Amino acid sequence: RRIAWSQSGPSGWSINSANTDGTELRQATTLFSGYFGSWSPTSRRLGFLGNAPPGTGLVLDDGTGADLDSVVDSDTFYYFSWSPDGTRWVVHSGSGISVVAIDGSRTLIDLEPARFRAPVWAEDGSILLAVRHDDRNMIVQLDPASGDFDELLEVGDVTNFVLDPTGRYLAVESVVLGKGQEDMGSGITVSTAMQPDGQNAVVLVYDMQTGAVRQILQERTGGFWWSPNGTTLDFLVQEESATPE
Repeated sequence: RRIAWSQSGPSGWSINSANTDGTELRQATTLFSGYFGSWSPTSRRLGFLGNAPPGTGLVLDDGTGADLDSVVDSDTFYYFSWSPDGTRWVVHSGSGISVVAIDGSRTLIDLEPARFRAPVWAEDGSILLAVRHDDRNMIVQLDPASGDFDELLEVGDVTNFVLDPTGRYLAVESVVLGKGQEDMGSGITVSTAMQPDGQNAVVLVYDMQTGAVRQILQERTGGFWWSPNGTTLDFLVQEESATPE
């Protein structure tokens, strides 16, 4: 077992990794200060995000301590999830949704993304995405080999989701934005999206085997995380008014 972190020092930035007891420290200099890291499922590579033109860049650390002197991929924003074999990742970025290989080559997924952050590449090989389809925002399960997908769940204007470690349950935040209208004069009316109140934001749990859906929270969250056994969700909320059901 190893841990990894980003560090800034007199000689510049680095991505460091070590055993949990601090032994076998390896330090790889990099072009930027990393702020998010994700190990591949095989633990052979570590993907780290940081500030790089045109916004966010990705470097890959193989654990040898070799300098990370090139950005593998970048975009205005960047959220990614590793494939089960650790040879590719799916990315939701400013250019859309793509599958990226280790050498940085991209294969575009021809689906319109909805408003969400990170995709999920599940252990069974399928990819979970939020897309705009038939004038609806949907969570879909995509087969990356064929391009076929199944609709799982309709969601609101903004959504985020996390698959539990067992692959059975998908926690989904669904947010409906309120609509306000502002009269600009001369018969022109502009619609603006307003921040949702608690009544318009819910967290659901979708059963990947049966399709059953259960609401467990009516509250806008700052994030949520599954326990290792997939039985408990931890929520980050702004105040102590959350009411789990």
